[in-house]
Parts: sequence; C-alpha cells; structure tokens
Amino acid sequence: MHKAKHFLSNTLSLSRLNKVFQITCALFIGILPIFTGNILFDEQSWYQGRYINYFQIRLTLHFIVACIVIGLWAYKKVSEKNLKAPIVGFGIIVALLIYNMLIAQSQGILSAKLHLASTWNLFEFLVFWAAMGIALTHILQEKSTQRILIPIIVSSLLFQVAVASAQLIEQGPAFSSFLTAFGQPPRFESFTYVGIHIFPRVYGTTPHPNILAAIMTFFAGIGLFLSTSRLQKIVITLLSGFIVVGTLSRTGIMAFLIVIAIFLLQKLSFRYLQKANWLKKPLILTVALLLFYVLSGIMIAFLPHEAVPLPYFLESRAMLQDAYVRFMVQFPHIWVFGTGFLGSIPLLFQQYDTLPFSLLLENSFLFDVPHHFGTLLHNELGIIGCTSIFILIARWFSRNFAEHAENKNLTLFLAVLLGIFLLFGTFDHFLIY
Repeated sequence: MHKAKHFLSNTLSLSRLNKVFQITCALFIGILPIFTGNILFDEQSWYQGRYINYFQIRLTLHFIVACIVIGLWAYKKVSEKNLKAPIVGFGIIVALLIYNMLIAQSQGILSAKLHLASTWNLFEFLVFWAAMGIALTHILQEKSTQRILIPIIVSSLLFQVAVASAQLIEQGPAFSSFLTAFGQPPRFESFTYVGIHIFPRVYGTTPHPNILAAIMTFFAGIGLFLSTSRLQKIVITLLSGFIVVGTLSRTGIMAFLIVIAIFLLQKLSFRYLQKANWLKKPLILTVALLLFYVLSGIMIAFLPHEAVPLPYFLESRAMLQDAYVRFMVQFPHIWVFGTGFLGSIPLLFQQYDTLPFSLLLENSFLFDVPHHFGTLLHNELGIIGCTSIFILIARWFSRNFAEHAENKNLTLFLAVLLGIFLLFGTFDHFLIY
C-alpha cells in the first residue's frame, strides 16, 4: 500500500512538472519579441571613444526564462533517470566557454576589460539556443504544448501590433519611457529611404526591425503549421504579416513570402522533403550548412561595392564582409582559432588601416560586425568553435526531420525553421548577438 501511494505521488509530481515545463516552453517562445533586462556592467562598452552596445553585460528576460527551461528539462531528465543528456549538454557549454577563454587570452585582440563580457555573452548565446532547441523539441513532440502555445502567440502578436501601430502613427518612437524598460533607448528610431521619401520602420519591443521581422515570420510558421484551427491560422498570419510589412525588412518580407509559398504548396513541398534523406543525416547536413555559409559569405564579399553603386542594404553588408574575409586571409591564426567571442569590432579597429577601401558610408563610419552568421561565428570562434556549433545545429535538425518524417505539418514547420536560419543568417548577425 505504501509503495502504491509513493508511486502515485511521484506520478502526480511528474505530471505537475510536465505541465509547468509545457507552459514555460510556450512562454519562452511567446516572449521572443520582448527584449527587456538590466545592464549589469557597461564600462567596457566604451571602446576607442565609441559606445559599443554589444559589449554590455546584461541580465535579460530571455536569459532568465531560458535558464528556467533548461533547469526544468534537466530535472525531468534526472527524474526519468536519464543523466546522459544533461551531462553532455552541460559539458558542451563548459567546453566551448573554456575554449573561448583560452582563445581570447592567447590572441590578445580583446582587452582585459572585455574578457568577462566575452565569456558572459557567449554563455548567454549558448544558453538561449540550448533552451530554444529544448523548447522546440518539446513543442514538436507534444500536441498539448502546441495548444498552449497558440493563444500565447496570439497575445504576443496583439501586443506587438499595438506597439507597432503607435510607432507608425508617431512616425518614430512611441511610449519612449515604456520601451526604455524593454531595452530601447528613448530616441531610438529606424527609417528607410526610397528616393527622396522617408518611411518609418516599426520595431515593436525589439532592438531592430529586422529582428522583429524574423520573429514574426517564425510566428507565422507556428500559426500555419502547428495550429489546427483555420481561424487561428488566418489571425496569426494576418497579424504577423502586418508587422513584417511595417518593419520594411527586405529579408523579412522575402522570408514571410517563402513561408506562405510553402504553405500553399505544402503537398509538393512535403513530397520533396520526404525524399530529401540528406536532411536526416547529421554529417551530410553539417557539410551542407557549412558549404552554404561559405559560398554565400564569399559571394557577398565579392560584390563590387568599390566599383558599382549598390543599395545601402547590400553595400554595407558587402563592405563589412569584404573586410572580415580579408582579415581571416591575412591572419591564418584567426581563421583557425578565431578572435574570441566579441572580438570582431576590436579586430576591425586594430586592422582598419590595412584595408584597401574606406568604411565611410553616408558620412558615418561603418564599424560593425559582419552581417553573416557563418562569417561572424568563424571570425570569433575559429574553424573549431564554428564547426562545433554547426554540428549541434545540424544534429538538432536531422534528428527532428527523422523523428517527424511522416508528419506533414511538423516536417514543413522544420523546413520553415531551417529557411529562417539560412535566410536571416545570410544577411544579419542577430542570431548570434
């Protein structure tokens, strides 16, 4: 009798834990557009007379919820007597942090003040994406979690629509003091120029319109492929589409249209994905992802930004890509080991005079990181760290493609995730920091 009661108590406890875990995973996805947190240290952010916000040490809402997701997941695994997954995951994070500290110390590109910021920001990056992988894996496996997620996504979208509408009406910042609490400076504004016309870009409660566009495209994929209600699909797609258009993000609009195309051509898309066995093989997918980023990075670097007038969207990216590719060719040790996390801008300042072209663009200097996932990761973590991250990404995708191969909606949703990763990773850096 005592054993039966103990078993029942443990079952109920695990059931409550699973419910909390479901809600936490859904909330983690729902709060993605809400960038809020406190700056703990920013003295090191002043570099060469400029304030570089990438160098801040922050405690963010995303990081806190990510830690809760990982903690609940680890507790669940331990309760299920599966110690291997938490130990391996923790070991990978520790190994990458130690590797980064050794590289940052030996390369000498990061100042002593930036070492702590480098370690903390890499830790934040690893924790966030580990939690993302855990949350998405659980959501894909549990229909009950998908049902919890949908109303949270709708609520998040309605909030972003309200903020974005106010920004459009005000033609710039809205609720300045409110948005400051969400990590936005009071005077932040973003515009795009078409000829002599100026158009405001909405950014909601994110640091930049492109980030908001990526998240809204992700939400559209959730609505179209994880929701079972036609009304929910329509509402989520319309709300996210409205915001994506308001961001005036070229990459975002392109990605959103691709998601719609996959949905409209879902039978054809699913038929192709079922035959694409390379998506289910980690080694082949790793090589494919690395090749994609190598080729796309080279193509952007070789755009003729010195000889031909290019749109600002391409010119700025081509100049930065060209600069960082030159540095990696010029310094083989950077190609192999990297600069250390956050080392891109210090490297650019130190080696700027060696460039055969100027980064002066529209009367301001373009001191920034490469707007390319592969190049930025390779530049800062070297071929060893970069390849390790790509192996982890490919392993997650291949495992889920294999597990859900017979489920059309989940397979198409995974294709949307992979498309978002490739498209936004090719033209921006926010997937890293």
